[in-house]
Amino acid sequence: MIKHDLLSAFRSIRKRPGYALLNAGGLGVGLASVFFIALFVLHELSFDRFHENSDNIYRLIELTTETAKPWAPIGYPVGPAVKSAFPEVRAVTRFFPDGTVVVKKGDIQFRESNFAYADSNYFDVFTYDVFEGNPKTALSQVQQLAISESTALKYFGRTDVVGEALIIYDIDFFVSAVFRDLPAATHQPVDILMSLTTFRTRQGDGLDSAWTWNGFHTYLLLDPGASATELESKLPALIDRLMQGEYTELPSTKVSFHLQPLTDIHLYSDLEKEYRTNGNMIYVIVFSLAALFILGIAIVNFINLSTARATTRMFEIGVRKSFGAQRSAIVRQFMVESILHSVLGLCIAVLLVLVLLPAFRTLSEISVEPAYLLRPEILLGIISLTLVTGVLAGFYPAIVLSGFRAIDSFQASRGGTKRGVLLRKALVIFQFSISIVLITLSLFVWKQLSFMRSAELGFDKENVVAVRLVDEMNRLMNNSPDLVRDKLLIHSDIIAVARAGNLPGVRIGVNEVSLGGQDAANYNLRVALGIDYDCVDALGLEVVEGRAFSREAPRDSMAWLLNEAAVERMGLRDPTSRILTLGGFYKGPIVGVVKNFNFASLRDAIEPLSIALSPWGADNLAIRYSSAQAPSVLEHVRRVFDELAPGSLFEYTFLADQVDAQYRQEDRLANVIAYFSLLGIFVACLGIFGLAAFSASQRTREIGVRKVLGASVSQIIGLLSRETLTLVFIASIASIPLAYFLLDKWLDNFAYRISVSPVLFVAIAFGVLFIALLTVGAQAWRAAVSDPVKAIRSE
Repeated sequence: MIKHDLLSAFRSIRKRPGYALLNAGGLGVGLASVFFIALFVLHELSFDRFHENSDNIYRLIELTTETAKPWAPIGYPVGPAVKSAFPEVRAVTRFFPDGTVVVKKGDIQFRESNFAYADSNYFDVFTYDVFEGNPKTALSQVQQLAISESTALKYFGRTDVVGEALIIYDIDFFVSAVFRDLPAATHQPVDILMSLTTFRTRQGDGLDSAWTWNGFHTYLLLDPGASATELESKLPALIDRLMQGEYTELPSTKVSFHLQPLTDIHLYSDLEKEYRTNGNMIYVIVFSLAALFILGIAIVNFINLSTARATTRMFEIGVRKSFGAQRSAIVRQFMVESILHSVLGLCIAVLLVLVLLPAFRTLSEISVEPAYLLRPEILLGIISLTLVTGVLAGFYPAIVLSGFRAIDSFQASRGGTKRGVLLRKALVIFQFSISIVLITLSLFVWKQLSFMRSAELGFDKENVVAVRLVDEMNRLMNNSPDLVRDKLLIHSDIIAVARAGNLPGVRIGVNEVSLGGQDAANYNLRVALGIDYDCVDALGLEVVEGRAFSREAPRDSMAWLLNEAAVERMGLRDPTSRILTLGGFYKGPIVGVVKNFNFASLRDAIEPLSIALSPWGADNLAIRYSSAQAPSVLEHVRRVFDELAPGSLFEYTFLADQVDAQYRQEDRLANVIAYFSLLGIFVACLGIFGLAAFSASQRTREIGVRKVLGASVSQIIGLLSRETLTLVFIASIASIPLAYFLLDKWLDNFAYRISVSPVLFVAIAFGVLFIALLTVGAQAWRAAVSDPVKAIRSE
């Protein structure tokens, strides 16, 4: 019987190939969209789960009363102290990122950003595939390095390099281990690990008492079954015992430690001094909803066309019942045909995925190979989704239509059923409502991004290039800064040259500063370091009180600028008469106040900022130029670098690009929603195109009679279009509350946000109505200009 049903289904497809392609094509687009988003979501949810002990690893984070956000890194001695105090802690390991370093091997040199120090037991806690060297001893000695496979190939052209040397900080470091490249789904992408013993040797024994120097990402491996909540509740007593003297109050009233699950870090963590920018669970949810929306539109489209076409077969059902066909046979026939159409849609989806996968990798910025689709959970999901879709689409014609008596089937064959018509209307409203929600989200996300990129930031990000200072060039800037500056300023388009350790677009660290005077107090402020005299001119800052740093002012050997938020935070009436101290080693006068500027993302409100005149050791040179001739300026800077420090790496970024890079996640969100909005409208229009064609075919004789009686083409088009446009209009009204709710929730993530204008909602609604009118109008026009005599005879 199944064989007979399959043959009948294939004959049906051959008889109406256009309908089959239209129906399966819309479903295929929807399924392909789901596959792509599923790949992204699974990637985001898989972060750090490749570690064997991932469920028992926690990061120890610190929250102080002086900062709104917890700190991702903590003090050097905290982790070992916790390990000694609590037996349920099986191991503690620390990870200290040290920015970027220049690594050399002969004539080969690269700037490496995935670089950090790690404890000797790091490979015991985290799962690395170390295939060269001994992981137990790889990080136990001074000047030892463990490097990734790709790093070994980059510098040596091979991987059997244990014992070979790489030059870092002008010192030979020896490779002790080589590990496989880490999966992309890790919150700690690292290519070079240096022994923490090396760092300790350079810093001295002072690290053992550096409880408040938050620089070390500290991870606890707990025994299986140990409760992180219980352990966390024991930490305040330990803090009070070990950190006496660090605070005037009881330490546990000023600072607390918390355990953060390793697998939560990527999607739920945005703390101070994160190693890398993490993902966001909100975007995973948004992408998942987009996938469900597109799939819903595709399934609705599939069901609509299936049920509409099924009503034309009422006569067939009546004939088969007259000849004794059982209801179960009719049900089976409809279900087999529906599932076959959904399998055809699956084939189209797989083809689309294979063709569009490279574009998806670029859009989503994740590396996914076609073989990933063969994973058991992916295959099971694909097969289940296809079968469920086929069953849903076949349910109405199989159960409802097969239940008619033979005589009722003959009568219903001429006009369908009221229930079928109402169902199709409801489904059209649903799919267009979802499409309008997606389009609305896409346009408002784009507007928010445009606002953030064009907003007045309080500084001038345009025409500024930041050039990295490394090795010899860095030493030259320390010893002879005027020499470098004078040579650069020879170019007529260069306005200002300033050394800067912190530039807008990169998170500035929090430090405790002390205000001198009768109302002496300590404050936690953002402290920009590595700034020289010309930073105000180079960044285009506006001084609103006092003055900028000056080489002519002797007291400016150590000096401060504050932003308005810092002045307000400290309650200063006459800030330029006060002295500010950082850590007991940097003490100087506040010489001026700059207007508040957005040195961080517009997601966050402007925070109190202090700028220390400290031109030594900064690794950026900010160069402002006056014209759009960036190539000429860059070429001049390159020549100066080559002249003064031959062979030194020359790397640069434009400040505007660095600032805009903060919105990378939002860019990705905007692109994904935009593409899927277009897909949603495309699939929805396929649906109403098919329904319009079906409606026109059902009313062929009526149209012919109306034309014979004098109806114009415009009247016929209006007749056939009116109902669909009414449904789309209802969908536009119904979509507004959901779109507004989702937008408002997303915009709550931004301290500086656009207003949600009702005008844009109206514009989107009219835009969708216009698209629907074009889609339905094309079919209506075709029916309206057909020969009425042939139309009447065809009945």
